[in-house]
Amino acid sequence: MVAASRHGAGFAEVLLEEHPASRTICAAGCADSRVRTTHADAAGGVQLVGANGEKRRLLSWAIRNGDGAALRLTETPCAGVRGSRSHALRIVFPRELLPIAAIVETDPHAAAREGVGAGVRVVVADVAGDVHVVRAPHPAELEATPGRRAEASLASVRAADIATVHDPPSLQALEGVASVCAVGAKMVAFGGVGGRIALLDALSDDLAPCAELKPATLARLWNVVSLGAGARFAGARAIRAVAQVPSPRRHSSDPSPPRLLLAALRADCHVQLWDVTSPAKPVSLVAMQLPSPSGGGNGGGYESGGGSPGGFGSPSQTAPGSPLGGGGAGERAAHCMGCGEGYLAVSTYGVDASASSSASSSAFPRPRDGKISVYALDVKVGAEGSSSASLAFHSPVVGGDGVTIALAVSGESIWALQEASGRDSSGRDGTFGETLGGAGDRVLKGWPLESLNRAHPCETLGDAAAELGAWAGRAASDAAAAGAAAALLLRGGAVPGSIHATAADVSDELASELAVRGVASSAVLTAALDAVDQPCPAGDDCAARAAAATRFAAGGDDAPAADAVAAWSLIAPAYADKWRQMRAPLGIASLPGLDSGAAVVVLREGASSVMRPLDATEAAASRAALIARTPGFAETGAIGGASLGATAPHLAALALGCHMNDLLGAPACHAMDLVAGGAGGAVVGAHGVPTEDGGGRGGAFARASPAARAAVKEAAAFAATEDWLDAAVALALGRVTAQPHGGMDDAAKAALRERRARQRRAAGTLRACIARIGSDPIGAIANALDAMEWRPESIEAVERDVGEARTRDGVSSAEWTEGARAQAARQQAGARCAALRGLLLLLGAIRWGGSRVGAPPGCDRAAAALIPRAAAQHRASLLARWLTATPCEGVAADRVAPASPPPLCAAILPSDAASARPGLSLVVAGAALCAEIVLGPRGVATYRVDDGGYRRAVEIGAELYAGGELAALGRVLKQARAAPPGLGFASDGAPSVGGDAPALLFLQALRASADVASTRGVVVPGSTSDDDAATEEALGLFFRAASGIRDKMSGDVSGDRSNVPMDRDDEGPGEGDAKKSVDDSCSDPLLQHLVKLLRSIMSGFPAAGFDAGDANMPPVSALEYYETLMLFFERLGCSLGAMRCAHAALREVETAHAEDAAARLRRAARLWANLLQYALDLGDWSAAYAAVLSVPGADAQNAALRRLVAALCEPGDVRGGAAALVRLPLGPDRLPAVVRALEGRAAAAPIDAVPNPSTMLHALHVARGAPAPAAAAILRHARRLGEAAASAAARAEQLAASGVDSEWASSGKPSSARAAAGGEARRRLAEALEAHCGALLVAINSLRLCPPGARHVVEEWQPERKLRELTIDGDDDGGRLVEPMDDETLAGDENAEPVRSTATAVPHPKRRRRVPPAPDRTSLSRLLREYALSAARLELCAAGAEPAALGCSDAEFGPTRTEADRIPGLVASLCAHGLFRAATKLACSWCEGEALTELVTVIAATLAARAALAQTRGRTAVREESGGRFRGFGRVIDGELGAGCDAKAAEAVAAVTEPPPRTATASLASAGGVLGSEAIDAAAVEASPAAAWAALRAFLEAHCTAERNFAPTEAAARAALSAGAATLRLPQWLTRRFTRGRGGGDTDVTAVTAAGGMARRGANPTALLAIYAQHGRLEEAARLAIAELKAHAQGADAVTRTRFASAWFPTPLLMHVCDLVAEVPALDGLRAELESALDEHRRRTEADSAKLAGFEFANTR
Repeated sequence: MVAASRHGAGFAEVLLEEHPASRTICAAGCADSRVRTTHADAAGGVQLVGANGEKRRLLSWAIRNGDGAALRLTETPCAGVRGSRSHALRIVFPRELLPIAAIVETDPHAAAREGVGAGVRVVVADVAGDVHVVRAPHPAELEATPGRRAEASLASVRAADIATVHDPPSLQALEGVASVCAVGAKMVAFGGVGGRIALLDALSDDLAPCAELKPATLARLWNVVSLGAGARFAGARAIRAVAQVPSPRRHSSDPSPPRLLLAALRADCHVQLWDVTSPAKPVSLVAMQLPSPSGGGNGGGYESGGGSPGGFGSPSQTAPGSPLGGGGAGERAAHCMGCGEGYLAVSTYGVDASASSSASSSAFPRPRDGKISVYALDVKVGAEGSSSASLAFHSPVVGGDGVTIALAVSGESIWALQEASGRDSSGRDGTFGETLGGAGDRVLKGWPLESLNRAHPCETLGDAAAELGAWAGRAASDAAAAGAAAALLLRGGAVPGSIHATAADVSDELASELAVRGVASSAVLTAALDAVDQPCPAGDDCAARAAAATRFAAGGDDAPAADAVAAWSLIAPAYADKWRQMRAPLGIASLPGLDSGAAVVVLREGASSVMRPLDATEAAASRAALIARTPGFAETGAIGGASLGATAPHLAALALGCHMNDLLGAPACHAMDLVAGGAGGAVVGAHGVPTEDGGGRGGAFARASPAARAAVKEAAAFAATEDWLDAAVALALGRVTAQPHGGMDDAAKAALRERRARQRRAAGTLRACIARIGSDPIGAIANALDAMEWRPESIEAVERDVGEARTRDGVSSAEWTEGARAQAARQQAGARCAALRGLLLLLGAIRWGGSRVGAPPGCDRAAAALIPRAAAQHRASLLARWLTATPCEGVAADRVAPASPPPLCAAILPSDAASARPGLSLVVAGAALCAEIVLGPRGVATYRVDDGGYRRAVEIGAELYAGGELAALGRVLKQARAAPPGLGFASDGAPSVGGDAPALLFLQALRASADVASTRGVVVPGSTSDDDAATEEALGLFFRAASGIRDKMSGDVSGDRSNVPMDRDDEGPGEGDAKKSVDDSCSDPLLQHLVKLLRSIMSGFPAAGFDAGDANMPPVSALEYYETLMLFFERLGCSLGAMRCAHAALREVETAHAEDAAARLRRAARLWANLLQYALDLGDWSAAYAAVLSVPGADAQNAALRRLVAALCEPGDVRGGAAALVRLPLGPDRLPAVVRALEGRAAAAPIDAVPNPSTMLHALHVARGAPAPAAAAILRHARRLGEAAASAAARAEQLAASGVDSEWASSGKPSSARAAAGGEARRRLAEALEAHCGALLVAINSLRLCPPGARHVVEEWQPERKLRELTIDGDDDGGRLVEPMDDETLAGDENAEPVRSTATAVPHPKRRRRVPPAPDRTSLSRLLREYALSAARLELCAAGAEPAALGCSDAEFGPTRTEADRIPGLVASLCAHGLFRAATKLACSWCEGEALTELVTVIAATLAARAALAQTRGRTAVREESGGRFRGFGRVIDGELGAGCDAKAAEAVAAVTEPPPRTATASLASAGGVLGSEAIDAAAVEASPAAAWAALRAFLEAHCTAERNFAPTEAAARAALSAGAATLRLPQWLTRRFTRGRGGGDTDVTAVTAAGGMARRGANPTALLAIYAQHGRLEEAARLAIAELKAHAQGADAVTRTRFASAWFPTPLLMHVCDLVAEVPALDGLRAELESALDEHRRRTEADSAKLAGFEFANTR
């Protein structure tokens, strides 16, 4: 039942496509503006055919009264065009346009025939008489151009393509333009107000005239007629319509071109027909007054073949009482005309000849209420000049009364666009006055030419949008519409587990009504939301945006679902109003050659649609709806005095079902469809009482009507005792509840009485209707279900008939767009859905009422048994409607991007489906598409209701999953798992399929696994992350679905080896495998098919055809099932799921290979290997180690262990692999393998790898109490780090040599790319040094854990050599030097051994062989020394020293220098940067004796200079430029002092003069430095001079010993005086170190000490005196000399003095000081005192000498 009725039972409007936003172009001399005019909206269009005749597009024009100066052009693909979209263009002209336009199409074939250029011209005229021509390329030209095949013709239109002809002379004779049309491929005809027609050449630049058509002035008879007509009414001569008449079909052997026939209709109903094939010689074929409907069909007129001057419609022949005749009171006037092949449709209305108004005399008068008549036009084409034609009345059009705007004859139908005479906003009949202005109140009517005697339903998109207005409850029957919908959606039994539904649960279903009704539009939704003051969500999908707006209006996603229903009841009516306003019909146009010879296109504002006839099933449903809406049906079941018994019983049942739908209301019907599809839930409060205000919110539900709130309460109260069908019946008929014991108020009593009365009326109607159906109402309902059954007739036969017709008629076959076919299928599925819903309600009412509604006894039980079948068919219709209304989101959408996505049906059907073949009409294509959706591409005899559509749902779900339509898959599963109303049923003994069917569970698991893929990440065992929950959900569903695979016998049941998973590709059948066939009768064949489909998707090969009864389809065993899932989760990147499936597969290995141990071992080994990999990917180290232990075979276990170690050492891994390695229970048999694996990876891994295998190996040894191997492991790593540090230093030195690093240090930021490179090199060097220090320190700490006799490491390789590299014969350690060690190091390590230097002998020129180097024993003392050196370099690097000063490479010191040779330079650099503690540690670690004394002296001098600078920095007198002054002091010292300590002091002063800036690398070191708190101390010293002096004193106390001859103290004093100001005095503790010796107190010198003069033990005042003298400190020198002389004189008596051999005083130095003091007048007192002391000392000395000489002389005597 797919073909349309030959007599036409009605029509339906199919949306082609919505237009995009218009692109605006302004013609020359105008700006973008909107001008309002008084003309009515007008539109028209033509069809553009591509090069091969298959690709067809609709080019339409529109002129709106609100934008009268703009022409809107749209190009819409209508057939055979894939991948292209509509294009909209708005062209603004300087003046208002006349509401007429013509499109001249010159295709390449016609252009070649006429010798003109191809293209498309749009001709319009403005009120000033100017004619504008818009030029565009023809689609056939674009198709022949590479890269522009899918481009729209309007896309290339620019302002330069607009030409204007100002006031053409050829149009001046018309006395004004009244109409226009295109004629042929290059001409355009203008009809004038004066009755003349001008033919112009549209291809010429100036619109050259081709011919002028006017009445034959030489015919006397015509003059009489014309003069008589001229006196009828004003404007009677105006040409109201001109149209090209299709040329009659010619024989294929006729070589002559088709005739160009032009028909013209004057306002006085005079029609003319011209043959303008030769424009220079036009031939008039018909010129006559339209025949009157009352005169019969054999009248005459002024024909080309002769005739009488009188005729039908003349004043003498018109009946006086005719509404179209005159009778002296009025005349009839013509307004518009439609021409088709053999027919002419004219709209006429009566005018008063005596009333001359300006409106009737204008070129475009307002139409009035009139009638439509059809005339037969017979044209006989002959040789040139011998053609003839005749016009006769055919039939009046019943139901055509009204204000007609436009007429069209398309194929076998007539169409009229009229002003609405009486419709309210909801689409119901009403009473409206004449609204002649806007297009929003226009309606479309259609009649088949074979059935013009009655009105036919025309289901337009406006009617579908008007049904949304029922949510507002404006009509009395819609008062509780929203409440009924809410009650159905929010009831508890709809979906198990949905007790507390939220707005997020129902908003998508509510918003899907826009797509289901075919009126989804994003632009309209935006305007509707603005109208209700709601924000507009972003996005492209209209349904998704509407759902988001509903949730927002309800109060959020967590708001109660009742609030969402109330919010939708506000948005839906606003959307309906805006849709009717923004998608108003503007005009109609005929498209030849598409559907039944031609199709009519409805040109709406912003969209284009096509009309199609209803098929037989739709016609039956439409007829039943018409019967149900007949007045009196609701009361008595009678139709115009006749009962339902006069109608077929099944049609009567359908009519009664439509009545039930009307009782339920449109919103509740939509809600019932949603519930039948699986939506719904209950919203109850804390005590089981539904909340009225959405859980305490003042939301949208609070604005709902009281009836709606009452319906929700009642639904919640009865949710536990009735199913959703009972609830729907109760809502349709009216629920009556008992009066509560507590009493009721007056309002509640009145409402109860109203509901009781409503129920009584509904029950009475049912009784009357059922009684008139007959004695077997259930049989009638069953027959109605049979009529609605999906039984596709032979699609191939229909295609063959259509193809033959196209071939016979010479019309090429074209394919409708995918969207148009889907919309037609949606309408057909919707018609079935509405009819089946009504039958369901009728069955539910009979089950509920039984005899109370007039049903015979036993009908209630029969109805209950028939409900599952009706529910299954209803659900199938819902599925087909949803799949054709919802756009794709997956692969199918990506394939056609950027065009609009196709519907979901494109994702489940093959590309070569029967419904997509060219040549099918929309009726046949839509019906075939619905049948393919419901029954499958191949089709079956009938829809299988025994399983509730389970099989087809599985097939559709599988195709959706394969196409990436995951959201759609969830919707299909929800519908398939929804509980049907009533009890379970069985057909032919087949068990009913519930929601836990294995195939459905498998599909649901696939849908759940999509969430795992979207949140692909690492899952930590025991975590509660979202991806972990999604994985557990998917796994649970997969394991539940495994119940559909049963293995009856043991053995390998894989069957076909080509379908075995990849783990079995090299595994042949074992000798002991089971050879018996497996009984898989308990296995679900649908699940088997899904598993094979999943394999095909993963492998990339197409799956075999599905047939549950095919014996050749190999069964899938449980082992293969879990292996397939294992690979599936592996592809998703979900290691947790793969690991769980691998465990399940391991449990099936024993069953699958029960008799073949070898095959079982191989299969288990592969599964354990996979399990190991999944555990490693997951980071579950314990499970991975368990898998290692479970792998069969020692070699396989070792290999698995190496894989485990490799995963633990994976660079960048943050899953705690290093810590897990330590905790693994490695036994003594596996620990060596792990150690070897770690050593190998440590040698090959990058030094900066994290985690590092070396540190992991160290931690492993430490955890097992083996510090010596741990030290060896980390020392090897330290050697590699040392090499890396040397390499980094070489790179930094290279960049610093080019001046980059100095630029960085001076400015603090890089100023160029090279400066940035230098900073990066310094950073890398600091990181390498820090890592080296850390590794050495770890090795030292490990060795300290060893016993005293084993604190050394035997190294198998040397720093300058790698393991097992080529060495030279004879290269032994004999030529290596031994580095000295200090006493502190030797005392700290009793196992210290001589440390070999890194210098090697010159290679001997011998043949090279692979000889392993001799092992080196590295002691703890050497490691301490290396650590001190590396830490000192790190301190320097962090302090900002030059890379060359670090001594890491051989560039500065040469390759033959040892590390000891670099120590002095490093110490100096450390001192220069204020790192004294590091300098001291480095010096004491590497040097001894004189070398150590020199380094200590340098350190002491630097410390003293720093203290002096710190003390003098804050004084005002020295706030000059410090750098120049300090450098001057350095030069003075260098000049005055020679060598030794003086030079050390000068170097120290120069070093601390300008401390280097701290660079960015300083942050890499610790806050207190590596060797101590250097940074903190330095900062404190700079702020406190006392701290600086204290640091110097502590250093001298520790390191200035007698063995070093107090050289550090002397150097400190010299440096302090050199760096300080003239007023700076040395501290007393420092001077006492010169005068009283080390540790001297404050007491006076003893006699023994004073007797020795200035050369006493433990003191050196002479050095201090020389320092004072050299630095100009004369006062201090004089006082020191006087004090020493006096102390000598007073400290001992003559006997004591003479006891010593001599008393030494530096007399020359004392005299020099005295002379220097004499030069300073201010020191005259000290000079005199010093001279007196010197004289006294000389006299005393002489006296003592004399005494001593006398004593000696006396002794000699």
